[in-house]
Amino acid sequence: MRWGFLLILVLCGALGGCATILRGTHEKMDFNTTPSGATVAVGGGTYQTPVVVDLKRRQLYPVVITKPGYRTIHFDLKPEWDGVSLVTNLIVPGGSAGMIYDRLNGADMSFHKLTKIDMEPSTRPDEPPVLLTPFEGLLLNNVQYARAVDFERRDHTRFFRGEP
Repeated sequence: MRWGFLLILVLCGALGGCATILRGTHEKMDFNTTPSGATVAVGGGTYQTPVVVDLKRRQLYPVVITKPGYRTIHFDLKPEWDGVSLVTNLIVPGGSAGMIYDRLNGADMSFHKLTKIDMEPSTRPDEPPVLLTPFEGLLLNNVQYARAVDFERRDHTRFFRGEP
């Protein structure tokens, strides 16, 4: 009986975890801009919007969006753990080996779907780029990001204290 359990653990590790089997290690990301036709540099390639780009789930990607007559946009697209492997691998025998495998190859990570990216018209060619931070699919400037994080912090504190 002990050898059977060990065999299941080895097979789960060899075949991958549930998230690896069900979702894979890549995710397709949509990049849409207003106006369309902007150039997106991500993952070593350049594309014209609107575009769908295949990205590895476990990597951080610097993204640069440019269009003549508009300000350049910079942001880092960072995957987050989404808990899929936790649910599926805890049910399956030998699941902890699958969870480790999913974590190592990034199958338990995902990107938030991005909203449409509004580009700001540029009045000067030497204007500095717009630096944005992704927050749950939104691209926010520093002030907006600080507000969103503060709201999230207050909301979670209220939840844990049992307040309405």
